[in-house]
Amino acid sequence: MLAAETLAAVTGVFPSESHPNADDVLASSTIVSEYVSRLRRWVHAPHREGYARPKFEHVPPPSEKRLEAKFAEKVDPVEISVRVPGDDALALAYADLIATARKYLADKWPHIPMPGIKAQSFPLSMEELNDLNMLARVLDDPRVVFDWMDSYSLSIPMVEAFRSIFPELNAILDNELAQILASKFAQTVNNTITWEQDEMLAKYLGKQPGEAVKLDEPKAVAK
Repeated sequence: MLAAETLAAVTGVFPSESHPNADDVLASSTIVSEYVSRLRRWVHAPHREGYARPKFEHVPPPSEKRLEAKFAEKVDPVEISVRVPGDDALALAYADLIATARKYLADKWPHIPMPGIKAQSFPLSMEELNDLNMLARVLDDPRVVFDWMDSYSLSIPMVEAFRSIFPELNAILDNELAQILASKFAQTVNNTITWEQDEMLAKYLGKQPGEAVKLDEPKAVAK
């Protein structure tokens, strides 16, 4: 359900005790337009005067124990239904999305058994911890996907996480992106994208470099 996806985009998949609430539901109505605006700005950015590529900002991950506990937190649909009164379908879909997102992250945890009698796993390397934390950040605030596109730091696992948990939202964004690119290529000036943008688009759209600009024709997407 698109409404559940946009609501989760506002609150994140690890919402605090006061969320979701009526203000979150209201804010969720602007998510699609906000994300489309980010894509449009990214497509046109290199040709704008004074353009400077934003730097990638590393956010240190929490401890391994804290991150694992976060992924394992249970979702209470009844409690969520109280916070989203009057729309049981939305509350149920939202709770299901949150639970699915946390399971997605938990399933990505690389459990490598340690030899011995006790069932224990080797600690994560710092690289593994950073990778899991970045996936968690994507699902807890999908806007970071566009931040990483801006800094040309987007990775395929980030995109896969975003698309797996927010499929209806991505269907709309892909359609809008196709129209943005078609409009840009139809211009008489500044009607190209850079090779770096092509590589980012390939990752974002799950295509090979050089294919990203050959998008399917925009389709009508139910909103």
